[in-house]
Amino acid sequence: MAIKFREERVEDKLIFYLEGELVAKEKVVVLSSILEALDRERDVSCLVLELSKVGYLDSSGLGLLLELKDRMAKRGGKLILVGLSDYAKRLLSLTHLDKAFEIYEALDDLLTSSQDEAVVQEGKIEIPSDLEYVQDVSRRIISVLQRFHLSESILMDLRLAVEEVVVNAIRHGNQFSSDKFVLIEYIADPGQIEIKVRDEGEGFDFETTEGKGLRLVKSIMDEVSFSRGGSQVTMKKRFR
Repeated sequence: MAIKFREERVEDKLIFYLEGELVAKEKVVVLSSILEALDRERDVSCLVLELSKVGYLDSSGLGLLLELKDRMAKRGGKLILVGLSDYAKRLLSLTHLDKAFEIYEALDDLLTSSQDEAVVQEGKIEIPSDLEYVQDVSRRIISVLQRFHLSESILMDLRLAVEEVVVNAIRHGNQFSSDKFVLIEYIADPGQIEIKVRDEGEGFDFETTEGKGLRLVKSIMDEVSFSRGGSQVTMKKRFR
């Protein structure tokens, strides 16, 4: 099974979610993709590999982790591993590498520990045109907003708005095209959140289109605007 991966930016962290087997034949494509992303996101100081869906890795996979650790150290940053399976933990222990990496059980543990003191929370998430990733996006944004102690009703409203817009981008914007992606960017503080959702489709006539989902989003958010011919939606919600 070919390994799959996607990336997310949270503050100074570049997070790569890997899924599959981290073995020799996958090393080159994974390494080149991560290095390309690091070149693009030059202000990243922390590379995070989320490995909860990596069921197997071999010596080449371990070599990849060590190479990335070394590359991050040379640029003054660090590599963090998240969500290791019991097998991966055992393999690191057998090779005496379990102390070589900073490891967290879950991504939320890492983000909570590093962001509790931050007033402004911002990040970006890129997902394939697949509905299975929609709740990953809303879950991440809601986890950020929970730090501001918002009411449950506000959080659920925002979850609904985010999921409606992302589903629309996948279904109507990208039309489920496997070679197109949806980019979600957010910036939040205790007073408001701004969310941008951009697809790679041709856009739509947002002045005349008024579906159920769009009406819901407009009723929840304080501001909703469109750009790039309708392929980008910007939403704002004020908390006070």
